[in-house]
Amino acid sequence: MARFAYRALSASGEIVTGEMEGTDARAVLDRLNEQALLPIQAVEKKPGRGLNLNIEIGTRQGFPQGELALFFQQLTRLLKASLPLDRALEILTSLVETKKSRALVQRLLDRVRDGSSLAEAMSAEEGAFPTLCISMVRAGEEGGALHPVLSRLAEFLVRSEAIRQKVTSAMIYPAILSVVATGSVVLILTLVLPQFEQMFADAGDRLPTM
Repeated sequence: MARFAYRALSASGEIVTGEMEGTDARAVLDRLNEQALLPIQAVEKKPGRGLNLNIEIGTRQGFPQGELALFFQQLTRLLKASLPLDRALEILTSLVETKKSRALVQRLLDRVRDGSSLAEAMSAEEGAFPTLCISMVRAGEEGGALHPVLSRLAEFLVRSEAIRQKVTSAMIYPAILSVVATGSVVLILTLVLPQFEQMFADAGDRLPTM
């Protein structure tokens, strides 16, 4: 059985953290529910590896790569527990990992408390949220179905992130081969060919152009 680090919300509104063994993340979340806790996150703890390659293309003004899906997952679980939007965002400010992400969620919270909708608060953060996310959230708010929309959006982002990681992993091996091939060509041009040039010169001839 794998070991998972979890975060949950108690009945008193406090964040509870810890570790638990389970067959998968869903089993851990179900056990937390049985303990009268609102599960927010369960992440498998994996042993460290000697090499960790993380390739990111482009830059993001908001959440780091992969954390956007996690943000919507956690927000969905909190809203599912019938928490008001501002309270859910307030809890998320203590759950996000990085200082930059924490500041982003805090700005969303401030705008929502000032009377803005979630879509308007997200739209004000230029470049932090994809247009698709903002449009889906706006449609959910206008249709009175914010929670189901956020749930589908979180699932979509999780699948997209999984595909991105697979593509990145598939690109690593060809990238390594390209670097090795380029290095070999440079080595031949700078070290091997000059030796042949000297051999032809000693024989009274010159190295062919080809």
